[in-house]
Amino acid sequence: MRSLRLASFKAPATGFLSCLVLVGGCATSAQPAQTPGAEPTSTAPAPDSGNAGTPDAGTAGSETEIALTPTLREVAPAGFYVGTIAQGGGQMGRYWPYLTMPPLREIISTQFNSITGENQAKWNTIHPRLDAYNFDDMDAMVDFAEENGMRVRGHTLLWHRDLPGWVFSLSDDDLRAVLEDHIKTTVGRYQGRIAQWDVANEVIDDNGQWRSENPWIDRLGPDIIADAFRWAHEADPNAKLYLNDYSVEWDNAKWQKYTEYLPELVAAGAPIDGFGFQGHIDSDSGFPTALGENMQFISDLGLDSEITELDIRFPVDGDGQATAADLAQQAEWFEQAYATCLENARCTGVTLWGVGDYFSWVSNEFPGWGAATPFDRQLQPKPSFTAIRAALSSGRP
Repeated sequence: MRSLRLASFKAPATGFLSCLVLVGGCATSAQPAQTPGAEPTSTAPAPDSGNAGTPDAGTAGSETEIALTPTLREVAPAGFYVGTIAQGGGQMGRYWPYLTMPPLREIISTQFNSITGENQAKWNTIHPRLDAYNFDDMDAMVDFAEENGMRVRGHTLLWHRDLPGWVFSLSDDDLRAVLEDHIKTTVGRYQGRIAQWDVANEVIDDNGQWRSENPWIDRLGPDIIADAFRWAHEADPNAKLYLNDYSVEWDNAKWQKYTEYLPELVAAGAPIDGFGFQGHIDSDSGFPTALGENMQFISDLGLDSEITELDIRFPVDGDGQATAADLAQQAEWFEQAYATCLENARCTGVTLWGVGDYFSWVSNEFPGWGAATPFDRQLQPKPSFTAIRAALSSGRP
């Protein structure tokens, strides 16, 4: 069986891990109890973005061997997508560790059969100027996926964050025209290569109102969402098109707005295929009790669903470590999330928002929180990895 062990750390100029190597044998995960950090915390759900923390030198304590085989993609039911992200970009700049770090690349290519660009398809990356596109980073991710037999999810086309400044200086007519061009150019470039797109992302705010920070919704109205779906469908009629949001795993104001809007969107003939439950979970709120019921609502509309950005964050100490009790709770919730999806015949996959706690966006977005992925800061599998594999091995009911 293969495993990953830390050889040494040498932080590069960008401040990220650089010196991990592959060795044989079982993987080990050291998870001693720690005291949660005293930094300010935030439990409000938030959209995705980049990250970085500070590399640690490992933890002391008892070790538990966790084998990396069989892999997650090997035990997953046929047709079920076990996904993660191609980490990098955003606040990492032009650093893409999934391409440059062999251990991370090994985990992604062997454990997962689906990949989403963390930042590769966002506006700041591919459309930095009005008159110029840059698809280099997106091309590299799609090539990587095809080399490793992975499905690709495109993320995202219509969003209020990661927009270049020039977008906000456009007239209303130009704002609409540039969105149409952006969607058709981007989706059309990858026709037949990207299987699923998050066409619209986070269009409703936490109070159940249309998101005013989105310049297209704010200035052109919510009908622009249906237009975005139509433009994406024209560019690639075979791609699955999703609406994606966070904090929709609860019965709250945002979800209630979606229960009103989604039937209208479907009835209007918009070519929407599915709905993405991001799944950013924190220990203060606990496991989202309405996730299964909300998925069933989506199924009853005739749509597919996926958990698209799953991570589960806990308070951490100054070294980014959670307690052993919290890691045990995290494992239960990861297993529950996968099981909830598998129980719904129209939930087609789960994507983890990150491999390795060191590269996770959480510590940057939520100071004092972290340990949100199934692999620790040294890319060692945590109990959550075993729990996910158990859920996948159990298959669908």
